[in-house]
Amino acid sequence: MRMPLFRPKDYFKPQSVNETVELLAKYGDKAKLLAGGTTIYELAKRGMIPEVEALIDMQSLNLEYTKTEIDGLKIGSTSILSDLLTQDVFRQPEYAAIGDALHEIRPPQVRHVATLGGELCASLAFFDMPVTALAMDFSLLALSSTGERAISIEKFWIDYFLTTLKKGEIVTEIRVPNPPTGTGSAFLKLGRTAEDFALVNGAVRITVEGDGICKDARIGLGGVARVPIRATKVEAGLNGKKLTLSNIVEATKPLEELKPTASIHGGPEYKRAISKVLVRDTVKKAVERLGQTVS
Repeated sequence: MRMPLFRPKDYFKPQSVNETVELLAKYGDKAKLLAGGTTIYELAKRGMIPEVEALIDMQSLNLEYTKTEIDGLKIGSTSILSDLLTQDVFRQPEYAAIGDALHEIRPPQVRHVATLGGELCASLAFFDMPVTALAMDFSLLALSSTGERAISIEKFWIDYFLTTLKKGEIVTEIRVPNPPTGTGSAFLKLGRTAEDFALVNGAVRITVEGDGICKDARIGLGGVARVPIRATKVEAGLNGKKLTLSNIVEATKPLEELKPTASIHGGPEYKRAISKVLVRDTVKKAVERLGQTVS
């Protein structure tokens, strides 16, 4: 069956966010935002994008920046992934999960054009940034003709390609709260090859007291549900416990209750098994970034 061609009637390259918001208000559901273009290209060639009257290019909106402030990081939504990867802040233990995930987004050609906002708004659970955003407690700043609002990342995704963004809204900024002292973070993924999407991926942000006791843990998992999920039972099993390997393994046991989505690359039983190993190794990696040994 021949797929329909993706041929927007009009192309716009606005020079300001306000101009973009006006175009979205004018065209409504018939408008489509273009950031890096990697996801929209894949969807278009599969005939998965409805008729579009206006394609709105975001590349001239001056939303490529990273600001370090007292309460955390502020990142422009059209920041290119490869540019973010070069920044020293994402090598610090507390933010290193973001650097890990950026590095794992393959192939490099995609990193050079894809944007952070696009990675999150695509709402695909096997992408690498969404689980990291969940573990790192991102929030998104959305702007429309009716005003501005902050959206918690935990309330952002609904299903594949579907988010809680309202009609006419555009994500302008991603915010990452400043983690407490003694926080380490990490991201790991398992795919068929280094270039492939994840079968399962996970990210951890963990705060550790001086005696090796877990004070707080946030764990995101992808590839096991239609949207990224928090492993809250694992987090509860770690909090207040000394971070020994045996305690970490014990804390991952609730992952046996997962009901992962099956794919041609792995059934539910396989995904449950590798999720436990992945979370164990990601927690260990995050803790060891703080100079502590897990044994």
